[in-house]
Amino acid sequence: MATPYGIAAAETFASELGQAGIVIVSGLARGIDTAAHRGALKGRGQTLLSLAVGRI
Repeated sequence: MATPYGIAAAETFASELGQAGIVIVSGLARGIDTAAHRGALKGRGQTLLSLAVGRI
């Protein structure tokens, strides 16, 4: 479980990375991953979602 500090830090860091043109990639899990995507969008950056799937 992510702490409020960890969520805030991830969002701020991702926002700054997004502003610098760095793409944020994660699996969109709750907590830190979601905060990172939210931060990237606030920084007008890009995000990329990678979902794991079972064998097809």
